[in-house]
Amino acid sequence: MTRCRTCWPRCATPRTLPSNSSLLSIAIAVVFLTGAALFGLGTIARRKQKPRVAGTITWPRLVDEALADADLDQRIEMIERLGIVRSAWACDVLQTAQREESDPRATRALERALSAATST
Repeated sequence: MTRCRTCWPRCATPRTLPSNSSLLSIAIAVVFLTGAALFGLGTIARRKQKPRVAGTITWPRLVDEALADADLDQRIEMIERLGIVRSAWACDVLQTAQREESDPRATRALERALSAATST
């Protein structure tokens, strides 16, 4: 196999990064370390946050203590089911929920459940 004499020195030399590659390496290292530090600080700050306390919404505990941390969808489902029950206890729980809930979806579900519970 013959090689071109004009290309041989250029092809035979190993490719290297430009001379400023040490600056590039330092810049990449600084960016990486900054990102890692921010990630670590965010993780630590997130772990130190106090857990969310359902201080204003306590009515799910009237149904079951295990439901103290129920999210909005679970609370709406409970409201709909309590509307089906139509007992005095369920109406009391729904009225307590109506005083505590501020989310528009929950208040609409409460209005429907209370109207269904009082219609009989």
